[in-house]
Amino acid sequence: MTGGRECLGCQHGEDLHWAQGCKAVVSEVWHDAHDGWEMSSKPYRVVERCLCTRYIAPNPAHSSAHGPSLPLRMAAEYDEDHPAHLVLTHLDQLIRGKRPATDAAASLAGWLAVFGRSDRSAFLCVHETLRRDTLRDFLPFHTRQQVDLTQPHAVEWFRRLRPADRTAAVELLDKHESATEIYTDPETHAPVIRLNDADTLWTTVPRRLPTTSPLAELVVGQLVWVRTESGTLYPAPDQERQGYPWHRAGTDWPTRLATLVHVLLDDVAAVPSLAPAPAVSDSLRLFAEQTWPPNWAFTRSQLEAVRDGDPVTP
Repeated sequence: MTGGRECLGCQHGEDLHWAQGCKAVVSEVWHDAHDGWEMSSKPYRVVERCLCTRYIAPNPAHSSAHGPSLPLRMAAEYDEDHPAHLVLTHLDQLIRGKRPATDAAASLAGWLAVFGRSDRSAFLCVHETLRRDTLRDFLPFHTRQQVDLTQPHAVEWFRRLRPADRTAAVELLDKHESATEIYTDPETHAPVIRLNDADTLWTTVPRRLPTTSPLAELVVGQLVWVRTESGTLYPAPDQERQGYPWHRAGTDWPTRLATLVHVLLDDVAAVPSLAPAPAVSDSLRLFAEQTWPPNWAFTRSQLEAVRDGDPVTP
């Protein structure tokens, strides 16, 4: 039984079933007691499988001495051409030390399918991916960012948010289920939660902006916001592989800001954390080191002038 639901042929919940039958293992020997994929990559011995009449043996390709990882078991629930199947099989390859080539659009679509699930497998998959440094960058967004709703651009962003149910996406922000309100950003699909503070939200920063509309304006405040020529406002994409949020008082702020401007002027959809070390101009570095008035907005033409060495004053 899971969540009050019961499947045909046995007492296991629906989240333990592939389309072709029950995948539950009644007893087995794991490397560890937890049902995580890092343990499923270790040899284990299956003692007994569920005797559900609808059970069909798993794909022989998955029946190695190492056993299928959790992502691989989840992938089997989808057709092979489904984006979720692609992203989950790539995740399995990453777990096993391989580096598959990935397409950004297909990867995002696959992760959104996983994020939209509310079963235990999806929650565990997101949690395990998030906590591993070697896997975290495979997520389309993961860096936790606090957003102060007393700031004008944050209010503009908040107005477009939509109420949402608790799904696996919220695991990125709230694994202890402390959120009092849950939203989603329809532009980036990132989760957003409110805890106890009425003026504060938490969200995840996208690794790339989901748009091809060029950068039109950069807002430099407590956070950094990017407005495109389409008029859409986005939190600036994640700059660091380590997952550090934007924070004006951070010692690395000038370098991150200068690099962000340099990268996004050339390609608004670039992933700053994956971009080769750019030849950031000295004028951009000096610009990033200055203290500007709160929430000061710089137009594209101003930023291009700064990059070319012209001074810009508030």
